Amino acid sequence: MIDMIKKNKAKLIISSIVILLPIIAGLILWNELPEKLASHWNFGGEADRWGGRVFEVFVAPCLILVIHWVCMLISFADSGNRNQNGKLWRLTFWMCPSLSLYVSGIMYSAALGMDSIDIQSATMAFMGLIFILIGNYMPKCKQNRTIGIKIVWTLRSEENWNRTHRFCGKLWVVCGVIFMISVFLPQYVKMIIIPAAFVPSIIAPVIYSYNFYRKQCRDGFDWEAEKNKNESKYKGITKRKTKGAKIAVAAGISAVTIIFTGAAYLLFSGDIAVEYGDSSFKIEADYWRDLEVVYDLVDSVEYRNEDDAGFRQSGFGSARLLMGTFENDEFGRYTRYSYTGCKTCVVLKSKDETLVVSGKNDGETKQIYDMLLEKCR
Repeated sequence: MIDMIKKNKAKLIISSIVILLPIIAGLILWNELPEKLASHWNFGGEADRWGGRVFEVFVAPCLILVIHWVCMLISFADSGNRNQNGKLWRLTFWMCPSLSLYVSGIMYSAALGMDSIDIQSATMAFMGLIFILIGNYMPKCKQNRTIGIKIVWTLRSEENWNRTHRFCGKLWVVCGVIFMISVFLPQYVKMIIIPAAFVPSIIAPVIYSYNFYRKQCRDGFDWEAEKNKNESKYKGITKRKTKGAKIAVAAGISAVTIIFTGAAYLLFSGDIAVEYGDSSFKIEADYWRDLEVVYDLVDSVEYRNEDDAGFRQSGFGSARLLMGTFENDEFGRYTRYSYTGCKTCVVLKSKDETLVVSGKNDGETKQIYDMLLEKCR
């Protein structure tokens, strides 16, 4: 693995710099960016998850960088990749940098109010391009244990590997073209095309490989001999290579730890604050957009000991917070900003909308109710 790192040192450095370029762009745009940036969009192209400016500008590209290095180190540690196709290596090197630039570009554009950008269409076009590129280089992928379709039948038979990857390459190019064409189709069609194209592109190669394995069995193919031949490719690894593999595993464990730590932080962190002005009040929430409500538009304020949240259609949900657009039998579609562990809530109704708010506990919820009851008279 060390030899592979030395051989590809320049590519690793350049690709890592490209991944981190959005941080520089974020610093340049820092004063123009809002405190919270949309970080995820639903199938309708609506933002349904938000993150703090510091996290999205600095942490998100760094996480992609960690994933990039872990994937490359694991690939370098595989002796089956020593003579891998050069074009395939270039594609592998630039997957994460492309993802970093695309995600940050979309995020910054949305934050700066560039409403002309169709997030859903842009994502479909990006996915289509990725599928076409991968599909084009898939047949050039040589047998290994880290890149490609790694199932028992392809790993034991080089012919099965080659035939399956040729089939998969054509299939993925077709899927990519479908994604590209769907950019010009209505939204409901796009929602159908994504699973209709993506699921077969994953399942069909496995079925093809199995059917080809059955054909090989009928033709008297010696699977045990082929198995032993292929396994011998991965034997006799020197101590140096073994050390490299251990480094890759350690890096992978570290990356997983970082990712899970970040996920755990999101799961159990975040706050909701209500600020009261002269003519309106504002709800400021972590991981979701803020909301401002004019007192005169509120028709009623009600305190409840418990309520049925219903189903979240969009927004942010964790072990600590429930926020976003919800729907239940009583209110229909409504907006919610609440703490998961608090049963009490304040229900505010206007002519066309319903808003549910709570504090961290019953005491804070009662304080919100008293303040809003007084302000909305």
